[in-house]
Amino acid sequence: MRRSVRRAGTGLVATALAATVPLAGAMPGSAAAPATTGLSRSAAAQPQSAVAAAALPLGCQPLASALMPTGQLAEVITVNEHPLRPPYWEDIYRSIAPAGSVTALASTSTQWDRVNYPPVYLYSRQFFVRSGALYFGSTTYNTVKQTKSFTSRQVGSSWQPFRHLADSSDPWTGYKKAGSLYGVNSNTGTLNRYRVSEQTWGKPVLTHTGSKTGFGSIRSLTLAYQYRPWASDGQDALLATTSKGALLLITMPRTGSFAPRTTVLRSSTWYFDDLAVSNCGSGWALIAVKKGVKQAHLYYIPAYNGSRTRFTYVGRIGTTWSASRTAGFWSDAEVPLRQWNP
Repeated sequence: MRRSVRRAGTGLVATALAATVPLAGAMPGSAAAPATTGLSRSAAAQPQSAVAAAALPLGCQPLASALMPTGQLAEVITVNEHPLRPPYWEDIYRSIAPAGSVTALASTSTQWDRVNYPPVYLYSRQFFVRSGALYFGSTTYNTVKQTKSFTSRQVGSSWQPFRHLADSSDPWTGYKKAGSLYGVNSNTGTLNRYRVSEQTWGKPVLTHTGSKTGFGSIRSLTLAYQYRPWASDGQDALLATTSKGALLLITMPRTGSFAPRTTVLRSSTWYFDDLAVSNCGSGWALIAVKKGVKQAHLYYIPAYNGSRTRFTYVGRIGTTWSASRTAGFWSDAEVPLRQWNP
């Protein structure tokens, strides 16, 4: 028996075997409380099912990519209209690296090939740090032969200190990567920007275009949204947590000098190790992971408004979240977008 899971906003239908073991296991995890500061709806105030049904826009289906302890890379698919049930996972590739060798993972984006019609190949691509070097990985799925192959290309060296990556190199329109990759150097406490250019498919070239000090306490990092990436006044925005539990929004122009601006959304309680953001109606879905207790919590963000930003707590996803690293996942390179004035 097969279940079909429709991804909101993409028109794609992902299939998963009903017998597939979900990423969230059957054993209960720790009951550590999630961050609740400034929530517009409390999970404790009403039944969990009612909160989940009311918190997310119709058709919203949060997604993430997950690196398992074995080195397997998977797409995590929440159950449509029941996002707090144990999610399904689809194998992107059985092993992208030896177990324990990946120390930083950026979001995975997928694109269909543009040579065949209808398309035959589906590509899943991501940056990651493995054994101290930066790699660009690509999985090719042949939908006709039902086969997968994986290649990785080293695109940088001396990346040992980089523990957090955020990828904004998927263009609003276009097939090849063109934008920026952001990384936090834990040795220097700097946020760094690298311009990504992919003149030849599968061979991105990175150029360092700036760094800023003051980011040594970053605990997790992900792309929050791209704002007007088609315009000269476009921005990238990153969402981050710190070792002291603060939640930050870091914004910067997509072009010109590197001048990140930090806004404190919450000053405490956000002790999360990994974040994954995806488009969700006119807002965004946020999956926030506590690796120490193997928990993933789901939030809805309708809009950003500084310290008054509302984070609607939807609930805990499944039971045990077993991924060693969690990042975003974007079908058809549908990166999180913000199309109105900040």
